[in-house]
Amino acid sequence: MPLDENSRRSRKRDRFPVGIILRESVKSFLRNRCLESAATLSFFGFLSLIPMLLVVVFLASHFIVTSEWALQSLDQVTREISPVFNDVVVKEVTLMSQRSGWSVLSLLLLFWAATPLAGSLRIAFGQAFGVTQPPVWKGILKDVIAVLLLMFLVLLVMVTHTAGGGWVASWLPSWMCIGRMIRMLIGILCITVFYVTFIPFRLPAVLYVFGAFLASFLLGLVGYYLGLLTHFNPHYGYAFGSLQTLFWMFVWVYYCFAAVLLVAEIMAGIGRREVLALRDLFAQGHMTDGYRHLLRGLLKTYPPDAPIFKEGDERLEMFYVVNGLVKMSVNGQVIEEIKPNNFFGEMAVLTHSRRTSTASAGEEGAEVMVITTDHVENVLRENPRAFKSLLRRLGDAPKASGAQ
Repeated sequence: MPLDENSRRSRKRDRFPVGIILRESVKSFLRNRCLESAATLSFFGFLSLIPMLLVVVFLASHFIVTSEWALQSLDQVTREISPVFNDVVVKEVTLMSQRSGWSVLSLLLLFWAATPLAGSLRIAFGQAFGVTQPPVWKGILKDVIAVLLLMFLVLLVMVTHTAGGGWVASWLPSWMCIGRMIRMLIGILCITVFYVTFIPFRLPAVLYVFGAFLASFLLGLVGYYLGLLTHFNPHYGYAFGSLQTLFWMFVWVYYCFAAVLLVAEIMAGIGRREVLALRDLFAQGHMTDGYRHLLRGLLKTYPPDAPIFKEGDERLEMFYVVNGLVKMSVNGQVIEEIKPNNFFGEMAVLTHSRRTSTASAGEEGAEVMVITTDHVENVLRENPRAFKSLLRRLGDAPKASGAQ
């Protein structure tokens, strides 16, 4: 069967493996102990939220709107999010905002009290995306910038929730629910900016939007689930006595952060899908059908006798034959033919040396996977066992002299 027809049929059978992404995301969620991270974030969130909202209300009431309007806006937003959240936080913010004599030092201390939340979020997202933490001073700077951005998002929600949605909805039919749609879109926009802020490297814009929609859906499920729980078990948490409301707030924030981290793991799985597939390829020695779609971006088709690399090249890439044959030659003499499901050119990646042979497609062409040094390093960092399996297999395979 010709190469192009065989490749076309195999690609037609491929489907985006949603199940693989979800399975790997859940495994990573458990491996990174995201539930423990959610518990930590709920604690820091509870400690950081009131100081951050106090600073937002203070700034809004002094530079944008009146104090009464800012508190009313905050009350409306939090009441729609969670009545428990409203009862605890808004009352505390209202009482503290009514005190006089706010100084610059007190505002700076309140602002600094919100940085542990940003730092914990940065660490949790770094674990999800497999990124090492920056130096201490750079991490503190990132936390300060993140808190400023979080405060801006809170202020944006407060202003647009009461002003924008109500103004637009006032001159449109009530059945269109424009106000609710606007508030929903603003919430999705804020979640998108939130993920852009804390994800440690850039992803495609559509992935941020997808994550925001998914997180919004899961957060809605969290609210619905807790609503059912309180409806059927109104005395749940009664043992905490007067702290029952605080208990419910901790539970609500905990599940919200767990949902946010789960979406981050899914986004990381989609963003690192090539690394996931290469990990399976290195470990198994062949490309399974479920992972083929994830590696489409690495596939390249060469016409008959077309050169893949030449002797003396410095390109740091290794290759994997998917379809067809690859001829290895030295000084114009063919010394080996690489069949499908085999690697070649790996020594240049492992030793950073020049090519010692020339590789070209066979008589019917070849479809190969181009694996860069970055791919290899990512697999080595995330799953050393898979890379060791590849090295062991390459060491056992007979190679012609000078074929790499």
